[in-house]
Amino acid sequence: MKQAFRVFAGASIAVLTLTACAKTTPTGAPLLPGQTPTVVLPSAAPNAPCNNEYFPARKGATWTYASSGSPSGAFSFRKGIDEVRPDQFSVGVNVNGKTIHETWLCQPEGLVAQSMVLMDAASLLALDKFSELQVTNVSGLNMPPDITAGASWSISYDVQGAEKDQTGAVIATMTGQVIISYTATGKESVTVPAGSFEAMAVSVSSVINFSVVQAGGTSNISVNSDYIAWFAAGVGWVKSSGTGTLGSSEYFETIELQAFSIP
Repeated sequence: MKQAFRVFAGASIAVLTLTACAKTTPTGAPLLPGQTPTVVLPSAAPNAPCNNEYFPARKGATWTYASSGSPSGAFSFRKGIDEVRPDQFSVGVNVNGKTIHETWLCQPEGLVAQSMVLMDAASLLALDKFSELQVTNVSGLNMPPDITAGASWSISYDVQGAEKDQTGAVIATMTGQVIISYTATGKESVTVPAGSFEAMAVSVSSVINFSVVQAGGTSNISVNSDYIAWFAAGVGWVKSSGTGTLGSSEYFETIELQAFSIP
C-alpha cells in the first residue's frame, strides 16, 4: 500500500487562510514643544485581497501540524509565512528535513495557490517523491474572501513532475489533473492540541487522476477522497479528517494543529 501510494501526487484542499498587512504613514499637525510623537502601527487594509479571515497572511506567522492514521504513517510539518505582498504571499513548509515553498495569489475572488499545497498524506508523498512539480491551467480558487454556511466553490489544475535518482537522472515522469470541490457546512466547536475553537467546517471532495511513466511502462492512478476541514477565524486551518481510496484500498487520516504563532 505504501509503495503504491508513493507513485502519485496528491493534492488537496487543502487548504488553507490569510490576512495581509498594509503599511500606513503617520499624519497630523506639527508637534508642540514637549509633546511626544504618536507612533502609528501598520494595520490590515480591510478590503485588501490578501486580508482573508480564515488564513492570516502575516509575515512570521507559523502553524505546526501532526497527521495520524494515513497509509504513510504518522508525520508532522510546520508552515510559516515568509513574505507578504499586496497581491501575493509565500509559505515555507518544513517536513521530513526539507523545505517546500508554496506561492499564493490574492485576487478579489479569493486566494489561489500556484503550487502544490501540503494538506494531507497524499500531497506529502508527492512532494517527497517528485521534484520540479509544476501546476498549470489553474481554474477557480482555494478559498473565497468570505465563507458562509452553504457556500460552494472549486478549483482544478494540471500538475506534472519528475522522479530522479541519486545522480539526478530522471527515472519517471508524472502528469495529472486535480479537481477539488468545497462546501461550507457551518460553524462547529473543535478541540485540538493547540486549543479549542469555533471553526467553519468545510466539506472537501477531491478527484485525482495521474499517469506515471517509467522504464517498466505507464501506471494510471485514480484517488478519491472526502474530508472535513475546519478553519478558525483569525487562526486558520485547525483540523482535517476524512477518508480516501487508492484503488480498492481505503485509508483514514486526521490532521490536527499542534501549535501556532501569529504576530
